[in-house]
Amino acid sequence: SAGDKRQLNDVTKGIAALSNKLGLGEVGPDVLVRVGQFADCCFNRDFVSATAIQSEFTLSIWDTQKEWIKPLKLLIMLGKKGF
Repeated sequence: SAGDKRQLNDVTKGIAALSNKLGLGEVGPDVLVRVGQFADCCFNRDFVSATAIQSEFTLSIWDTQKEWIKPLKLLIMLGKKGF
């Protein structure tokens, strides 16, 4: 659907924002480990754990990282739909 395509586009922008922040050294190694765990959770369709990690990010680093954290929730939603 058009909404799904828009969400997928927002996820793509979020990945680019994360990549940019990584390149600038603005994402700590501890956060990067959790991003990897988030990716593993999504790959394994463990959306409960993925949501917990996304929520953790929202509470701990939202102010400086929201550009890529917000799309994580969209990624979870799309994953639940089978994308």
